Amino acid sequence: MTTNRIGRVGIAALVAAGTFAVAAPADAGSTVSRCTTGVLALSHTRQDIGAGNGVEFIVFTNKGAKTCELTGFPGVAYVAKSGAQLGAAADREGASHGQILIAPGHKARARFEFINNVGAVPGCYHHRQQAQAVGLRVYPPGSASAMFVRDPHPACRSMSVHLLHIRSVRAS
Repeated sequence: MTTNRIGRVGIAALVAAGTFAVAAPADAGSTVSRCTTGVLALSHTRQDIGAGNGVEFIVFTNKGAKTCELTGFPGVAYVAKSGAQLGAAADREGASHGQILIAPGHKARARFEFINNVGAVPGCYHHRQQAQAVGLRVYPPGSASAMFVRDPHPACRSMSVHLLHIRSVRAS
């Protein structure tokens, strides 16, 4: 019990000191609530594209007035102009980084990897199997409500074709 109290005080001090986000063990007595779509802003940053593959970061910004937490993996899928999902949702890769506390105005991110050369992927060779996504539908970890970020990508119509990979949310 003393360890948990010291852990919470230490985390609160880091957040107050201006740390963007910190990894923290989940605490049953914690009063920090989960970050919801109502307090999050969503953006992305493209980092590296080459050889038919790409990497970017899905970025969650806490626009609320209180520190909130995210734990685990966001759900991510390509979206057509009609709003329909294109292809399979992103496969999860790696382990969870645990509970990430996000202070107001600060950020957490998840690494997002994708195949950009969809015509080279089995099940998407033919132009009729291909489509253009207008963006990403993103479910914050633990949420049943989605957010959208404009991010055009070549996509595949088939739900059995896996072009996307997502890692756990981590501190920025």
